[in-house]
Amino acid sequence: LILIVEDDALLALDLKEILEEGGYHVLSIENSGSGALAFIASHKPTLVLMDIQLDGEMSGTAAAYTIAHSYDIPVIFVSAHADKATLEKAAKALPYGYIVKPYKEEDLYSSIEMALSKHKDEQLKKEEVHKLGEKNAILEELAITDALTGLYNRRYFDRRFFEEFERSKRDHQIFNLLIIDIDYFKRVNDTFGHLTGDRILREMANDFKEKLRAIDVIARYGGEEFIALLPETSTAGILVVAEKLRSSIEARDFRDHDSP
Repeated sequence: LILIVEDDALLALDLKEILEEGGYHVLSIENSGSGALAFIASHKPTLVLMDIQLDGEMSGTAAAYTIAHSYDIPVIFVSAHADKATLEKAAKALPYGYIVKPYKEEDLYSSIEMALSKHKDEQLKKEEVHKLGEKNAILEELAITDALTGLYNRRYFDRRFFEEFERSKRDHQIFNLLIIDIDYFKRVNDTFGHLTGDRILREMANDFKEKLRAIDVIARYGGEEFIALLPETSTAGILVVAEKLRSSIEARDFRDHDSP
């Protein structure tokens, strides 16, 4: 799917005929850079053959730069000019090829195939980089997350604590820590089993997280111990938060109502 951008109608039609003879499909012929951009906004050609000298205020190099960076479509320049100044200007648009008029049909076809192959390789590399970035993000998330509760783990919390400690010294900001220890939790595991104990821990963790602010950091610190870092929170404020969490847990019914 090729878009031809050429302000000489006869040359454009001749180029279209050559391309179709070579088995390519020409989507459209545009005679200006602005027209090419308007067409690409609603259609997506596989490749653009662009003349450098065009009618209108937008040059071929300016249009090609926008097409390459905004739409990620490869552009090949087709120009009668091959002087140093023109080539240097064209190079700034990062074209996938440069064909000098008059050209041979085989040179045109080979330039198109090379451009398409290069662009395909670049797309595959971008996909690989994107997938690698996603995998790294997942691994990083796993490295700082407690597997059972989904809260942060102790390792991450220790790092955030020292960061907040240094920030508080530098900016003279107060912060507080809240340690939560579930009393007699061993009885739950011994009486109802560890699966039930794990479920209750997850429910408590979700409850804690919902009740805290986005800037607060809460982590599972041990078996049934949780710890929360609350930036810019006074002593009076931490007591209010602690009571809110305690009363919330007190009011919860942790029984598994699906069980007989």
